Amino acid sequence: MGEATVKRREVPHLAHIFSLRQLSGIVPDEHSLVVEGSTADYREPLTFGAHEHEDGQLIYAATGIIVVGSVQGYWVAPPTRALWLPPGAKHWTRTSGNVQLRSVLLKTPPHALLPAKSCVLNVSPLLREVIAALAGRPEGTPMSDRDFALTALLIDELDEVPVLPLHLPSLQDGRLVRIERHVLREPDRYVSLAEWAGRLHINQRTLQRAFVRETGMPYRRWLQQAQLLLALEWLADGRRVIDVAADLGYSSQSAFTFMFKRNLGMPPGAFFANDVE
Repeated sequence: MGEATVKRREVPHLAHIFSLRQLSGIVPDEHSLVVEGSTADYREPLTFGAHEHEDGQLIYAATGIIVVGSVQGYWVAPPTRALWLPPGAKHWTRTSGNVQLRSVLLKTPPHALLPAKSCVLNVSPLLREVIAALAGRPEGTPMSDRDFALTALLIDELDEVPVLPLHLPSLQDGRLVRIERHVLREPDRYVSLAEWAGRLHINQRTLQRAFVRETGMPYRRWLQQAQLLLALEWLADGRRVIDVAADLGYSSQSAFTFMFKRNLGMPPGAFFANDVE
């Protein structure tokens, strides 16, 4: 029997892969994909004043917590989760705890499949590694074939990973702003909507409608969301669950844990475990 001839399977060129994906509408033209990355570690809490980026920004903290605010509200990105900010979103940022920050600025054409609004995203192990690779790109270097492929994968993952309910809509109505100040300064002192209506000399139903109109949720839901975001900051700073529960006015640790699990699908200990390691 003669010696068999083995032909090496030809692997499609990267450009061909992109062409096939463009036809399906998954990613834009490869040459319009540009990313700039940055990495920074902060041992002390820091605040960055109001600013904006021309490009979309993906912020990821391997450890610590990131709080971002804008006129639309507040977002809290706990460890191993990411925050997406669309291009031109004016915002301020605050870090809490020992933060290992990884950031990717993403320039893409308008038709790219990216979130239209700011949001906190769950991060899969795959997405974590893609963020780390792109965040570590040397500044000012041209995009390589590998960078293009990783960016396309990043866009795919951002379209797939779940959005987490870690946004607190801000209040604009002067009457509601008074409520917001109280909740954020004294979260352990619960005031019912009926009591607020009396203090503000307004009909309770009218006040409830104002909450729904501005935030898309009733008062009790907004209040619980505010408590949840405060709890995430405090827990990330290393405070004990039992102390956080008390400082939020919960009668027991189990009651707080029930609320936390109902909103985020797991108890505080599991949520803050680095489950992507």
